[in-house]
Amino acid sequence: MQNRWALFFSGRGSNLEAILKTYFKTWSYPPVLVSDNPKSKGLQIAESYGLTTHILKKPIDYKLLSIFLKEQKVDHIFLLGYLKIIPASFLSDWTNNIFNLHPSLLPAYPGLQSIERAYEEKKAIGITIHRVTEGVDQGQVLMQQKIFEDQSFDHLSLEEVKSIVHSKEHKLVCDFILKGETQFGSKI
Repeated sequence: MQNRWALFFSGRGSNLEAILKTYFKTWSYPPVLVSDNPKSKGLQIAESYGLTTHILKKPIDYKLLSIFLKEQKVDHIFLLGYLKIIPASFLSDWTNNIFNLHPSLLPAYPGLQSIERAYEEKKAIGITIHRVTEGVDQGQVLMQQKIFEDQSFDHLSLEEVKSIVHSKEHKLVCDFILKGETQFGSKI
């Protein structure tokens, strides 16, 4: 059975780059890359690896997207900074097979501005990978890493904290892909 990931991204593409650096030469089937942002820096990263990106037109037709991904024999989807709410119809096509990277220790600080909110409240900061469900950032937590304890980052600016969190995300997404080979019956 063929196993294949789709990697969704919207912005900088730094987690996409971490995955490609780590796994590009080892996978049997390259990932299907999807972006909703035609100006994403991730497009240049994909191109540097000789990969094309499926750019979503607005409004996004998730029914057609699901058909496209199935035609590409995709088994699992990983949201890497893809900041869209996924409709229930798409989720039902991919039940238990969509994963999200979120910059907080869920269930704390779901949604947007997670790092900023934890920083302002001087609460623990970390990252989580979870299954995607209809509730925003409410799916089953699969991997989690605490980066800062409560108030342990008082000497750092918000930008420094964000930079550290994003660098730690790179390792966690690669660890998740590796563990996905055994825990989720999939490999790139």
